[in-house]
Amino acid sequence: MKVTRFFVSLLFLSAAATSAFAEGAVSINWDTCTGPINKAIAPAGVAQSNISVIGQTVLTTGYEINILVGQPGGLHDAWRFDPAGCQGSAFLTMDHLPPAAISKACPAFQGTLQSLQIKDYSYDPVLGKARGVISDAYPAGQTTVNPAQRYFLAGFKFDMTFGVNGPSDPGQHVRRPRYRRVHSHYPRQLRVRCPG
Repeated sequence: MKVTRFFVSLLFLSAAATSAFAEGAVSINWDTCTGPINKAIAPAGVAQSNISVIGQTVLTTGYEINILVGQPGGLHDAWRFDPAGCQGSAFLTMDHLPPAAISKACPAFQGTLQSLQIKDYSYDPVLGKARGVISDAYPAGQTTVNPAQRYFLAGFKFDMTFGVNGPSDPGQHVRRPRYRRVHSHYPRQLRVRCPG
């Protein structure tokens, strides 16, 4: 009986997963909605990671994006963006609207509708990973969507002001993130000096 219940549960989960992922292809890229998926992050630079969708045909009233940032051995200080990190939360920007430079080629998925967002980027010291969430709800709902158009869903701007090239020194922090669930990314190692 337990085996049958387990099999039925798996069947329901696979059916739900199939229908949930049948619409649109989500991608994460650097700089633009179709830019590179791997990028060496320059010291003292700003890295813009954009999440977009193409092929969507179903009208929506909202969506949620989740990213998990981590690496073997735990996430290093420079990518934590928490108050205790070298680069506090002020050095991370999360947005549901595209930067002006890409908004024509990759317009906001919500269109011009009024919306409400919930944004969170939090570091878990037990797991050694950070989780980023952007939820965007627009109760009026979309009236049209073009499956041939790539739409902007979310952007994460990582300001690496205190990064320098080179291997990690004892007491310093290597920043080499890895995005899971959407794609993997390994920029070169950078050493971070804490301000002050």
